[in-house]
Amino acid sequence: MLQAGYAKIDIVPPGELHLIGTYARRPRIPGRIRDRLLARALALRCGDRQVVVVSADLLCISEELHLAVVDRLSEPGPETVFLAATHTHTSYGGFFRSNAAEKMLGAHRPEIFDFLTGRLAGLVDAARADLGPARAACASGEVPGLVSSRRQALGTFDDQMILLRLERADKRPIDLIAASGHPVIGSEREPRMVSGDYPGEFCRRLEQEGSCPVFLSAGLGGASILFPEFKMDLERHLDLVCGLLMKGHRRAADSLRVIGEQSLRAEFFRLPHGKHQSRIFSGLGTGGKLLDAAFWPLRRWLTRSLHSALPLENGVPVHLVRLGDFVLAGSAAELGVSVVQGIRAAAVRRGIPVAMVASLVDGYAGYTHLSPVYRLRPEKGYRFMALYENSLAAFGHDLGDRIVEAVEQRLD
Repeated sequence: MLQAGYAKIDIVPPGELHLIGTYARRPRIPGRIRDRLLARALALRCGDRQVVVVSADLLCISEELHLAVVDRLSEPGPETVFLAATHTHTSYGGFFRSNAAEKMLGAHRPEIFDFLTGRLAGLVDAARADLGPARAACASGEVPGLVSSRRQALGTFDDQMILLRLERADKRPIDLIAASGHPVIGSEREPRMVSGDYPGEFCRRLEQEGSCPVFLSAGLGGASILFPEFKMDLERHLDLVCGLLMKGHRRAADSLRVIGEQSLRAEFFRLPHGKHQSRIFSGLGTGGKLLDAAFWPLRRWLTRSLHSALPLENGVPVHLVRLGDFVLAGSAAELGVSVVQGIRAAAVRRGIPVAMVASLVDGYAGYTHLSPVYRLRPEKGYRFMALYENSLAAFGHDLGDRIVEAVEQRLD
């Protein structure tokens, strides 16, 4: 019998907060807290198999944090905790140990790491304690106009919302939701503010309508959340984005299909990688390789910084959760929408009609796209973001291809 449980918890630590998500030479102290940062969890159990899907209002997480949370549990094992960040750019840092990442992720503060580890481990236990009989259903809903490509004027974008609903007797349904975008509305409009950005606001609206939501960011690489050309204040912008998300959620909820075989399986593995490298232009052919050679001092500094900030010595984490003919796939990278679509297509080839994909799961591994994306010459107005993402492809331009291939092999 399938069982599901839910819990949420405040993850704002006591004391001074240092904001992350934007490069800063000195710690950025927030001026106000618009909304509390939360972590939400969905626990699933079927027979002797279980997994807890956790989504936290953080920019990203470290592999060390994931393993520390797992170690605190009575039933350990990295496959049992699917830990993801929503990627809000108005959250706090301090739980990465790397000095190289300090300007983006905040100086390491042991008390922040310990606080966050304890809170997330407690959240997992609370979700498990709420387990009860449930019925699962899933669907896909379109969210037109929500995102565009930040790499190409007519580049790949993803307008699909994937919904997994767990119906429980005498309790609110639990909605696990994934949609592509980039939660930077708050940091662009009010950079010294604490907020869960649109994922947090969207979840609050779903709670008002009677569900228990857990939100996962699908495609982050190459994805721009709705940015109108005209000026718009913070609250109006959030309202516009969340309005589109709510419509997409209703579309998905109206087309739910029950998952027949309620079997559960979770698998955690790591993809091996070679030396860290930072290649900015090389995907553009011979001319790009010459440009990369000319920028060798900058690339060497980037490579060393990436190795220090993102060691992942044992490989890039990939996490799969299979519930009947539904699958949830997550990786530590900021997945480009081409990778998200590649995983969905791989699932369909293996007879799985609905696949949910999440970025920033169980660690951080920079950006990754499918290799053909790196061969597209950035257009004027899109060049900075495209080259920025290229430079943070720490584990090579083929990592996205290898993620899709590895997922498909394990779904066979």
